[in-house]
Amino acid sequence: MKRNILTMCLALASTALMAQQYQVKGVAPEGAKKVYVRYLENKATDSLLVDKKGKFALKADAAQGLFAEITTDKAHRAIVLLDGNCEVDFAVGAARGTKENDGMYETQQRLMPINEKLAELITAYKAHQEAGTLTQDIYNQIMAQYDSLMAPRMVELERCFAENMQAKFPAYYFGDVITQMPREQVLAIADQNPAFLNVKLIERALGYIEAWRRAVAGATFTDFEMNDLEGQPRRLSEFVGKGTYVLIDFWASWCGPCRKEMPEVKALYEKYHAKGFDIVGVSFDNKEKAWKDAVKTMDLPWHHLSDLKGWQCAAAGIYGINSIPATLLVGPDGKIIANGLRAHQLAEKLAEIFGE
Repeated sequence: MKRNILTMCLALASTALMAQQYQVKGVAPEGAKKVYVRYLENKATDSLLVDKKGKFALKADAAQGLFAEITTDKAHRAIVLLDGNCEVDFAVGAARGTKENDGMYETQQRLMPINEKLAELITAYKAHQEAGTLTQDIYNQIMAQYDSLMAPRMVELERCFAENMQAKFPAYYFGDVITQMPREQVLAIADQNPAFLNVKLIERALGYIEAWRRAVAGATFTDFEMNDLEGQPRRLSEFVGKGTYVLIDFWASWCGPCRKEMPEVKALYEKYHAKGFDIVGVSFDNKEKAWKDAVKTMDLPWHHLSDLKGWQCAAAGIYGINSIPATLLVGPDGKIIANGLRAHQLAEKLAEIFGE
């Protein structure tokens, strides 16, 4: 019997960790009396006393996981890989002494100037909030600065991933930024089977990757069941793969951008429905009345499904939907033609399909 690849990878990673021994040592900042260890995979914690010279040491095996956050009662912080003998450097927020920790140290060094500016920006934002001076103009200025810092930060992280395919430390960053990267780029990285995808910390990211593969062009749609507006259970396969082009539209009544595009989507439905175009709206609502009222108010004449579980709905897990609006355009044969089409892009695609 075939085993799930994700399960096998995690099991292998876990087995390898059990045999690893490590020793983490360092010097705490002046005045710190304790050092705290939080294991990132299982959230377990330990604490260590600091001796009179400010030194501390932790020696064990890696049964708790590969990544740990070391902090002090003075709010200093460092991320450490528990894979050998290393020494914490609170000034940088990383450790040195093993190949993995040295790799993270170098990455942290490159990120430090950007991270410091981001910290200053966040401090300024909070100060405006507390003072009641956060006007729309100031907010826009702060967000523009934030975006201008995040762009080079992403470049550095992409460099980290590309240059360290055989290392495990990039998992710490990859799990945090996966939803900020283009899906095609994430899948391209995953196709290279990097070592940093074979650690437990990245389990959630692996779930996204597995789901996103179901939404790529050329993949056959994956079925699911939800209730319709009358409360009757319906399967997606009742509407998809039946010889028509079908837009699966993931939306919610509370989603402003979703509702803003509905008039244009409705116009496309009216233009092409008789020619073989259909829509299945999949709502991320969790309140039945809000969902039904929105459908009625906007007069949306197509099929509607929801299990009223919000972001925990079946569709979110199957297709890795982490933001809406989101769409899948499925062909007559049940194979996905495109994903992520906004209304104007859908208009272009349908004109191409129907020769207009």
